[in-house]
Amino acid sequence: MLIIGREKFPSLEERVKFQPLWDDHGIEVRGTPLKLDFSRYEKIEMEGRMICIIARDRGVPIGYSWHYSYQSLHFDERIGHDDLWYVNPAYRGDGIGQRLRMMGVAALKDAGAVTTSDFIRRAGTHPTLMTQLGYEVHGTWWRKTLK
Repeated sequence: MLIIGREKFPSLEERVKFQPLWDDHGIEVRGTPLKLDFSRYEKIEMEGRMICIIARDRGVPIGYSWHYSYQSLHFDERIGHDDLWYVNPAYRGDGIGQRLRMMGVAALKDAGAVTTSDFIRRAGTHPTLMTQLGYEVHGTWWRKTLK
C-alpha cells in the first residue's frame, strides 16, 4: 500500500529506514553515499522551514522530496529550494517522483515562497520531467573546483 504525504524530518530512530535510500541516492548522483548534516536539517525543521514529502510502501520509505524556504537577502520575498528528490528505481515510471515534487512545491507556495529552484546533477529523464512540472532553465551554473 503506497502512501505519499508530508512528514516531519526523520527522527533518529526513523533514519535507519531511510539510510538505504540516502546511500543509493548519493551513489547515483556522485558515486558515494550521501553524508547529510542532520543538525542543520533539524535546525531548519525547528525553524518551521523544512518540508519533507515522503512516499512509503507498507511503511517503508521508497522516495522523498525535501524542500526548505528562506528569506531572500536581495529582495523582500521568501524563496524556496528543492533540496533532495529521489525515488527507489524499482518504483520509478509510475509518477511517484512527480507527485512527491508537486506536493513539495505546493507546500512551499503555502509557506509563502514565490519561487523555487533545483540543481539537477544527473540528466536522464529529469529535463523532461522538470519541464512538465513547470520549471524553466534559468541562468548558468558556474563551478570551480578549488584544490
